[in-house]
Amino acid sequence: MNTSLRTALAHREDLAWLDAQGVERQLDQAVTRWPSLGVSHDALVRRLVDVIERCTPAPESLEALRPAEQVLVVACLQERPGAIEALEATAFGGLRAVARRFKGLMTEAELTQRVRTKLLVPRERTEPQLATFMGATSLARWVRVVAVRVGLDAARADGRRGARERALPSALPQRDPEFYWMRQLYTDDFERVLGACLDALSSRDRNLLRAQVTHGMTLDDMARMWGVHRATIARWLRATRLELVAAVRTGLRAETGLSESEVDSVIALIHSAVSEGVIARGLAKTS
Repeated sequence: MNTSLRTALAHREDLAWLDAQGVERQLDQAVTRWPSLGVSHDALVRRLVDVIERCTPAPESLEALRPAEQVLVVACLQERPGAIEALEATAFGGLRAVARRFKGLMTEAELTQRVRTKLLVPRERTEPQLATFMGATSLARWVRVVAVRVGLDAARADGRRGARERALPSALPQRDPEFYWMRQLYTDDFERVLGACLDALSSRDRNLLRAQVTHGMTLDDMARMWGVHRATIARWLRATRLELVAAVRTGLRAETGLSESEVDSVIALIHSAVSEGVIARGLAKTS
């Protein structure tokens, strides 16, 4: 008889979703998504218990753990036949685009091999990196982040910038290669997240930003328009920008799977998170 996830986590009173109907059925469905890999229900339960115990804060649902993708992780860690091929078919699709970004440092085949090794081979008495997949983002997106880090390691080791970096605007601080590659890889993600965050602002807050950023209005101009003191406008703008920065940081982390410090680096490099030009482009796409 299979062990239920609720039974395995009986000590966790903070996981009310474990008592919902259908949890065990979802686990069975996750297992049957990969029938040829032979991962058992109990093996998936053990994996999810390990993931849940590591998660801070606690996951809010079973779906947040991506159980079907955790089955694939279990199969790879157990070295089951066909598991690596299934992993690559599922999660390695984004490596070609990453390899193009690091052209001159390594080929796609070299990047793929390095990512494969990083994910599956334990080093210095540490578990394989694939074991650290917590399900916060899709496995494919998470592997892409791993690939980016592999590329950044290569850029640091190589110590050169290449022709594209030499063409950077002189206004951009010439830091080590890691910063350049981070900027190149995540600009599109940043602007997409920023656009969504601008859409989520109240119409008043968007109009405040539009008045200042797009139309170049002064605080005094805006105070007259809104019929309040200029100090109130300044306070509203500051609160709006802080809200926007926080939302972009959260959204970019969810979009890319980067750590908090890496997200902050991306934001700082692409521009200030409240850069006038970037906000103006985003506002132009909102109503």
